[in-house]
Amino acid sequence: MLSQLDHHANEFAFVLASGVWHHLDDKQQSMAMKRIAHLLELNGLFALSLRHGPPGAGSHIFPTSGKQTIQDAQACGLTTLLCLENQPSLMQNKENVS
Repeated sequence: MLSQLDHHANEFAFVLASGVWHHLDDKQQSMAMKRIAHLLELNGLFALSLRHGPPGAGSHIFPTSGKQTIQDAQACGLTTLLCLENQPSLMQNKENVS
């Protein structure tokens, strides 16, 4: 949990969020972006994958928007270095997920 890193600031060179952003609602996504920006050292990298598609059986997900996520990142002082859209899922049997 990001909240457990209260005493850390500007200490991480790299943060990876893969398979998690769609579990956060809009407000939580915005709060997480602010917290991650605070945790990154100068010139640190934040890698994020966004999931688009139907939820798996028994799970609940929130929609994600690449455009909104980039806007949230910019508002926190982060710069987008690479944005790849509509990439197929790496998991088997997820033809409707990108």
